[in-house]
Parts: sequence; C-alpha cells; structure tokens
Amino acid sequence: MQFASPLLLYALAALAIPVLLHLFYFRRFRKVEFSNVRFLAEVKEETQNRSRLRNLVVLALRLLAFAALVLAFAQPFFGGDSASAKPETTRVGIFVDNSYSMSAQASDVALLDKAKQRAREVIQSYGETAQFQVATNELAGSSSRLVSQEDALGLVDQVALSSRSREVGAVVSRFAKLADGGGGGAEARAPVFLISDFQATQFEGGLAALDTLLDVKLVPLAAVEQRNVSVDSVWLASPVQLVGEPVTLLVALTNHGAEDADAVRVSARTRSSTQPFGTKEVPAYTTVVDTLTLSAQRAGWTDVTVAITDYPIEFDDRYHLSFEIQERLRVLAISEGAPRPNLRAAFPPNGPLAFEAERASNVGYSGLADYDLVVLDGLTAVSSGLTQALASYTAAGGKVLVFPKGGGDRASYDRLLGQLGMGSFGAYQAGEFAVGSVNTRSFVFSDVFERLPRNVGLPSVRGRYQGVARFGESLLDYRDGRPYLVAQRQGAGVAYVATAGLDAAESDLVRNGEIFVPMLYRMALSGASARPAAYTLGRDEIASYPAPRNAGDEALRLRGDDGVTIPSQRALGSQVVLSFGQSPTAAGFYRLEGIGDTTLAHLAFNYDRRESPQRFLGEDALAATALDVYDGNASGSLGAALATAARGSQWWPQLLVLALLALLAEALVLRFWEPNRVRARPAVARA
Repeated sequence: MQFASPLLLYALAALAIPVLLHLFYFRRFRKVEFSNVRFLAEVKEETQNRSRLRNLVVLALRLLAFAALVLAFAQPFFGGDSASAKPETTRVGIFVDNSYSMSAQASDVALLDKAKQRAREVIQSYGETAQFQVATNELAGSSSRLVSQEDALGLVDQVALSSRSREVGAVVSRFAKLADGGGGGAEARAPVFLISDFQATQFEGGLAALDTLLDVKLVPLAAVEQRNVSVDSVWLASPVQLVGEPVTLLVALTNHGAEDADAVRVSARTRSSTQPFGTKEVPAYTTVVDTLTLSAQRAGWTDVTVAITDYPIEFDDRYHLSFEIQERLRVLAISEGAPRPNLRAAFPPNGPLAFEAERASNVGYSGLADYDLVVLDGLTAVSSGLTQALASYTAAGGKVLVFPKGGGDRASYDRLLGQLGMGSFGAYQAGEFAVGSVNTRSFVFSDVFERLPRNVGLPSVRGRYQGVARFGESLLDYRDGRPYLVAQRQGAGVAYVATAGLDAAESDLVRNGEIFVPMLYRMALSGASARPAAYTLGRDEIASYPAPRNAGDEALRLRGDDGVTIPSQRALGSQVVLSFGQSPTAAGFYRLEGIGDTTLAHLAFNYDRRESPQRFLGEDALAATALDVYDGNASGSLGAALATAARGSQWWPQLLVLALLALLAEALVLRFWEPNRVRARPAVARA
C-alpha cells in the first residue's frame, strides 16, 4: 500500500484522545438512590460487565471512525506508478500522429481530431508548472524544445494533416532531451505519450526498440471503417508524346479493404477540362491496371490529374503527372559531306521526325541538347571534341546512333566507344553477312510487329567490325550470332552502335523500310523515360536539368498555387541536380523557373502511398509489449484514466464509507444499548 499524502498519517496519533476520554469519563461514579437495595445484590456483577463491554464497543467504533477519516485523507492506493502520481513530474512528451491515415473517421470525429482531444487531456492532467514537448510527423523545430502548459495546448491546436509519415524510432528519439532531465533513476523516467492509429508502416522497427530511458505510453485510436481504394500510380505507355497522337495512361488501382469495390468512378482532369472514364470494379486486396486514352491537341507541358471517388480516406484518391507534348522529334545527321539522300528520304516532311543535317566540321556542340537523336553517318574519323560532346550529350539524356565507315580511323572510333562504355570496334572483316534475328523484346522493336513476318526484309552487309562487345542489349544479330546493332545505357541517355556502315556499298539497311524507319523513330523516343512524370513527396528523389546560361548564383525555383519554394540543388558540370526530399510539401503541380521567371519544366508531386494499406498493430501486438496502453477510443477522459493508472486502486472512498458506518454504529449503540437498566427479580426464600 502507498499513500498520495503520507504526511497526514501523523494525525493517527490523535487516536489517543478517545482512549483518554474513555479512561477518565467512564470511570466517574454516579449516585443512584433506591428505596430498597436488597433485590439488587444478585444482578450487581452482571450490570458492571455489560456496561464495561458497551464502553469498549463505543471506544472501538470511535477509534475506527477517526482512523478511517485519517487514512481517507492520506489517499491510500495499491499498485500503480507512484512516480507518475507525484506532482513533481515536470517533463512530459506527446506525439500526435498527423499522417494521412489519421483522416479516417472514428465514431464521432476524424481520428486526428480525436488525437488532439486526447493530447489536450494529457496536458491538462498535469500541473501548471509542468513542461511539455509536443511532436508530430514533421518533427519541426518547435518539437525540440520544452514549452509551458498553455503553449503546449496551442501547439496541439495547430496540428494539421501532413504528408509525412515517420517511423516511431525517429519520433521517440526526438524526446531524448526529456531523458536528460529525468534524474537517472527508473522511477524518474519522463512519460512520453504516443497518440496514433499505429499504422504498421510506422512501426516496422518494432515497439521493443523504443528508448528505455523514457516511460513510453501508447494511446491507440481506431477508425470505424477501415477500407480504402487508392490510385497507386499512373504512368505513360510511351516515353514521348507527340501532337495529334493519343496519350495512353496506365492507371494502377488498389483495394486495400476486405470488401469488393464495385463502382469506383475514374476521371482525368487537365487545367481546362475533366474527362470521365466510367466506373471500375476493384476486388478486395487486389490491384487492377486500367488504360486511359487522352488526346494531344497542342504542344507544350500538360498537367493531368487522375482521380477516383472513395471515402473516407481521400489523400490517395488523386495522382498528378506532368509531361511535355512535342510538335516533332528532331534528328540531326552528322556526316563529312552532303547528307545521304536515302537517309533524308526516311524522314517525310510531315512525319513525326524532323530531319536536319550538318557537316562534322560545322557542328555546334552546345546545340546537341536540342535534338532527340544524333546520327553519325560514316565519318572517316571522330574528333576528340565531338567525342567529348557526344559523351556529355548521352550522359544528360541524349541518344546517339553510330554508323562507322569501313576502313575508317579505328582508333578514333575506339575512343568514342570507350567514352560510351562499349569496348572497341576491333578488326574489320570483309565478306557477305546477313542479319538473322530481331530482338522484339527491346524497346526499339517492341510493338513494331504484332508478329514478326517470316519474309521480313532483314539487312545484309558486305563487311563488318568484329570487336564491338555485347556490353548492352543486342537489337539485331547476324546469323552467326554476332551483334549487328547494340544499345548501351550511358548516364541518362542511350548509345546505339552498328558494326557496319550505312553506305550503299556496305549495307542495304536504308532500303529495308520496315526495319530502318521504325528503328529511327523508336530510337528517338527511347531514353526519354529517364525523367519521371511524377515525384513523391518526402522521398529523396533527384532530377537534373541543364543549367541556365548566365545563371550565376541564382537558384532554380518551384512555383505552385500556394507560392514559391526553393529545392535543394547543386551544380554538376553543365547540369543542376535538384533534390526534393524536404521541398515542396504539398501535392500538386509546380513550374521549375530559372532566370527571369522563365519556365524550364513542369513537375508533378504526389503524396506517399505507404499509408494507403489499412494495416494496423492490433490489441495483441500492443499488449505483448511491456508498455502502458490506454484506450484512445474510450468515452471517458484520458486524464482520469491516467490518474487511475498512476495511483492504482484507490481506497479513500471506501474508507469514508467505513468512517460513516462506524459513527452510525456508535449512535445506535448509545441509543439502544442501556446496560444500567436493571430488571428486578423476586427474592427466593431460603430455608
């Protein structure tokens, strides 16, 4: 047994007062007159015994009543945490989970509102001299300092839903300052309250890893309906979009609940219109992929939001993506003289590819970034300047196609292949060699043929280089298994290298239109997917963009509907590398701006889907820990529950009742028990 006010136990010494009263008051003699006392002789001894017994009962009842009152004011209790019950507890930590899973509904309000209510009850259950550390998933600067009770209540009122979702270990480590002032003993551990729905993704490290220097207390909250359908991701079927061609979106919808979703409405919204796509059926615990087709009417950046109708969790019902629709793809052919006529003929005037040609001696290296594909057509030698320019071009996301010249400067070509990570050309071998297979699983030739015809016209050559290593992906192979055309990723771009030239005396590739024309088109399209159409908030994702000319120290900016943010960035050669870990913080569309507010690109950001699955730590998992668990959904006040838990089983109400019963019993004894009333008996005659 323990006492909340043990000093009041000294009042038990006052029990000596009733004893003294008994000794002096009940020993006084009273004079009683009788006319004849001869009949009282036989009952004298019996009357004295009954009087003494009644006096002892009265004394015992008085002692019991007084002792019960003293003990009641001392507030005895059994069990509980005596340290938490002491008023000198001055440091308290409170974590309010404000991740998007807390937008679900409890029985009467949203879980976040319920969490804020419980946080206020905890704060108000402590004295005004206590200090509090209030933290949320943002782990803002205010969560690192101790504040007064009034300021703590103000911080709780300001808590709003956030896209952040922290693991519990990172949250509890923020309360380390509380442990520093705890006094070092187990009884002095500072209490830390975790008020959350205990989403499983936040507790992947387990509850057992929590800081033992803190007295962690769990306050779980549960939603009434735990169901959710989310738009997990949306991506483009083609990496490049052209005006006049359909834009195909692939949409992944996931049902995280135990019930089938029979009528999920899907729509796609741009800045100018909304296009409905009907309803979809998503079975329980299943992901379905649907195809949406939009029209591309004009060139430029296009912002699209794919949305569904779902309740009550809505943060993952919209997915934003931004992409550029191009008028035409630009292809640059670099040769030593006039461009090859049959190469120019592969690009019709109104087709999707815009063909341009330059002599090797006149190429502007800085302008290569404006082209989607650069073709080296039979150069006798590749200069060191062009080699370096092509290496930088592919590293930044460009695509280059190399057709060597038979008998050309092999050393210069080997330097180029070395920069592109593809070994060397090796020796030149004369003779007739025919291409025997097409890699239809590669991006270049996928979707070109529904089924490869048996009589498809495959090219043949009259001489080839033997040494191009198969470091990358082989697109076309000779019948003897050696590669004719190889693709190799280089940085963010792609390098394509053929082992034979494009001259009519060396190869008939340009005359095989069913292979050559789609090949050039798909090569120009390839590699563009290196820059995603959407980013996820809170993740350390990066993107690189060409540095604006004459930028100096001016930083790139993201301008959204709510203002301007500056992401983390650093210059890396001719590129600016942006990191989106901390900025921005709201989902939506942003314009990347450079000098003079010029728009460099459009970027789309979405909330993290890690909390979309409705998986929570259950009662068994929480009860298996050695931590105190309080029911956050209970109808009563959490402050009252904390007081009860801190002081264990309290006995002062029972002691008050006992004192009243003792006083009542004393009154009844004094009223109805009269041992001095003598009933006379007749005398018996003796012989």
